Amino acid sequence: MRIMRGDPRVWDVQDAAVVIGMLDGVHRGHQALIEHLKTEGEGLIPTVLTFEPHPRVILSPGNPPPRLSSLSRKAELLKEHGIEVLAIADFTEEFSRLTPEEFCSTFLVTGLDARLVAVADQFRFGVDGSGTVADLKAWGAAMGFDVSPISPAMDGAQKISSTAIREAVAAGDMLTAARQLGRPFRLTGTVIEGRRMGRDIGFPTANLELDEDLAIPRHGVYRAEALLGQARYRAAVNVGVRPTMDGDGAETVEAHLLDFEDDCYGRELSLDFIERIRDEQRFDSVDSLRAQIKHDVEQVRQG
Repeated sequence: MRIMRGDPRVWDVQDAAVVIGMLDGVHRGHQALIEHLKTEGEGLIPTVLTFEPHPRVILSPGNPPPRLSSLSRKAELLKEHGIEVLAIADFTEEFSRLTPEEFCSTFLVTGLDARLVAVADQFRFGVDGSGTVADLKAWGAAMGFDVSPISPAMDGAQKISSTAIREAVAAGDMLTAARQLGRPFRLTGTVIEGRRMGRDIGFPTANLELDEDLAIPRHGVYRAEALLGQARYRAAVNVGVRPTMDGDGAETVEAHLLDFEDDCYGRELSLDFIERIRDEQRFDSVDSLRAQIKHDVEQVRQG
């Protein structure tokens, strides 16, 4: 996959079929849009035009939504779904003031030589979201590209969306999140050294250092699958503040990998969250905590 960022005048793409959007999570709705693009744009270069950072970082400072996927994870997922070019527009205050016409001419025509643009049917663009799909079609007719909108993918009566998935993750509803994503919700981070309290009670854990802007599941204990290099392990994951162990109140994500005994400090670890087992709770003693963790691990092993 080619990844381009910066000045669109030097992107040097020809005959692109383009999906526009954040595509956070690359969920089933995004996947349907990509498949639609590849079908309608056969013979063209399947391309995604996305934005960094999330527009709300600029438009609503202090209140951006947590991300379902890092930029590198998004690129990985897009490649898996057949995207050949990922173009990244830097979302700045200047960018936010582009008119719909300026956006089309600068990014779709000059930057990507678009021949086809596929968008959700409620897509808005340009300053203050003033551009509609009808406007995009009009500018496309004038500038030489076709526009193909599609209706949103549905999960029963609910529209599949990044917002709905964030809400499911925040509620610890990993089954709904997985159903709308088309795969389990994943967190990836670097294993860092903790206080070794898990090891002291017989259940060593890998503590993850995560990007601060990622969505984190509701506090509790989860059944998950851990990916470490090429190996996959069942894992019992605790998300929370470790109240029994008198932690400092900092939120942690720590995983006990079943049947794994090696040191993994400094390595990248991914956790695919399968289901929530229980709330995080404070126990009266370390022995009670140890007994509960043993029960949790057996649930994970049998799951």
